[in-house]
Amino acid sequence: MPILCVLLFQIVFRSRRFRRTAAGVLRASGSSWPGLDSEFYQLEARLAGHGIRRGRGEPLSEWLIRATAASTLIHQRQSLGELLRLHYRYRFDPLGLGAEERDLLRCRAKACLASLET
Repeated sequence: MPILCVLLFQIVFRSRRFRRTAAGVLRASGSSWPGLDSEFYQLEARLAGHGIRRGRGEPLSEWLIRATAASTLIHQRQSLGELLRLHYRYRFDPLGLGAEERDLLRCRAKACLASLET
C-alpha cells in the first residue's frame, strides 16, 4: 500500500509540473495557435454585442447561417460566407493564406465592421 501511495504521488506531482512547464514555455516563446489574430473574431464580437451570440461549442459556420438569417444581415450573407472561408483557411489550413489573401481577409472584415456601425 505505501508503494502505491508513493507511485500515485509521483504521477500526480510530475503531471502538474509538466503542465506548468509546458504552459510557461508557450507563454515565454510567444507562440500561439495560428489564426487567433483573425479579424473575423472582431466581427463575431461585434455581432455578439448586437445580440447575435454564438452558442458554446457552436461552429462558426452554423452560427453565421443563424446570424445572417436576421433581417439586418441578409444582404451581407454572401460576403460574410466568403469571409468565413478565408478565416477558416487562415486558421486551419497548414499552408495558411498568402499575403494578398491575408490583406483581403483584413480589408473585408474591416468593411463588414464599418457597415455594422451604421
